[in-house]
Amino acid sequence: MPLRWNYTYLMLKAVIRDRVSFNGFINTNYGVEPLITNETWHVITTLTAFLELFYDATITLSGVYYPTSPLMVHTILDIVSHLKSYEGDGLLLNVVADMKTKYLKYWEHIPLLYAFAFILDPRAKLEEYRSAHNVLSASLSLDYTNNFNMARDKLYEVYGKYEQKYSGV
Repeated sequence: MPLRWNYTYLMLKAVIRDRVSFNGFINTNYGVEPLITNETWHVITTLTAFLELFYDATITLSGVYYPTSPLMVHTILDIVSHLKSYEGDGLLLNVVADMKTKYLKYWEHIPLLYAFAFILDPRAKLEEYRSAHNVLSASLSLDYTNNFNMARDKLYEVYGKYEQKYSGV
């Protein structure tokens, strides 16, 4: 049976919750030096904290009883900020670098569906989409201007067609 990262996250979260019991059981039954040292617990807690955002994003974007498209750009921003905050962590340095590479493979260009969903969301609008692109540009050292301009131009194009068809009504 293949193990997925989210099950690893849930397992680590449970181990942290039961840390005292876990250590007590090992010390009582085996009477040896702690099998899980403080350094190992640090690794476990750091990894769990790192994976938590990805787990929450997976749960949120897997929803079927509410629209998830407007949440996509918000989630992308959260993930980019999260990766940026862990860039200097020596423990996760290679993991973060690999994840940024994977991110760029899939999200260097945000699909118009997610752009429109974000812009049409009453909480966001076009200016917030511009701000989101500015954050992405600063965090990833990429120029998202073309992506923003393309989404804006396509939105205006769609609105122009709508206005042309229904302006006389």
